[in-house]
Amino acid sequence: MRLTMNAGGGNAPLPAREGQRLALAQETLRTDAVGDAAVTYVEYCTTCHGAAGSGGIGPAINSQQFLSRKNDAAITQTIIAGGTRPGSAMPAFGDRLTSVEINAIVTYIRSLQATAPNVANPRGTQQGGGGPPWMRATATPDPNGATAP
Repeated sequence: MRLTMNAGGGNAPLPAREGQRLALAQETLRTDAVGDAAVTYVEYCTTCHGAAGSGGIGPAINSQQFLSRKNDAAITQTIIAGGTRPGSAMPAFGDRLTSVEINAIVTYIRSLQATAPNVANPRGTQQGGGGPPWMRATATPDPNGATAP
């Protein structure tokens, strides 16, 4: 697609240099948006989900399992309403964050997808949260290492 614009409102092609400047400006804005989103994520999410989204007391959100199964609307709804799964301790942030902040967090989480690993235990059970009771860190450990009931 070739960008076009002129002062008279017509569709004359932009000079190549102007098109390059516009592309650079758009990429800079996108990069800045992800950077701003990362700051918002760190402020509100790292306590439970870890600095890089690798999990903690909350599930790993920087994982292919999470990112390939959740669309942006589902992530947004979870941030707004909190965790709805039984045993979830995720609070609702809909009354604490603006829509701009929520969108920033979703943007940051989605930016992780290209390099997100497959995580052996994406629900955070190794860190003590989520999963069935027999897999939680608070359960009595099986001396044989079994994880099934």
